[in-house]
Amino acid sequence: MDRRAFIVAGAGSALSAGPAFAATPAEHGSAGARIATCATSLRDEGGRLGLPAPGTALRLMRVRDRDFDPLSVGVLAPDGRLLGYLPGAHGKILAPLMDAGLHFDATAAEVAPGPNPRLGLELVFRGANNQS
Repeated sequence: MDRRAFIVAGAGSALSAGPAFAATPAEHGSAGARIATCATSLRDEGGRLGLPAPGTALRLMRVRDRDFDPLSVGVLAPDGRLLGYLPGAHGKILAPLMDAGLHFDATAAEVAPGPNPRLGLELVFRGANNQS
C-alpha cells in the first residue's frame, strides 16, 4: 500500500470517531475517503458577503499564525476570501497531512445563512500536491 494512502486511511478512521464527522467511501476514480465536516468561525458579516451555494468548489489553506491554534485549516471562497476554519479536532489531523504535501478538495455541501451561519463541507483526498 502506498504510504500516503495508508496515512489518509488512518486519518479517515481517526476522524470518523468524532461526532460531527462522517467518512464515506469515495466515488470511482478518487483516491480516498469523503470527509463531512463544517467550517466554524464563519465570516459572513451579517449576510453581506454571502456564503457560497451548495456544490461550490472551495479551497483549504493551512493557517499557521493563529496563536491559539497553530494547526488551523482555513476555508477559502472561490474569490480567495477566508470564510472560516475547520473545527479544531479536524484541523489537528488534516494540518499535518497537508504539511506533508497531501491535497484535499473541498465543496460546500450544506449552507445555512442567518445570525448563526453554518457551512457544511465535503472534503475528498486527491493526492499529493506535486501530482497532476
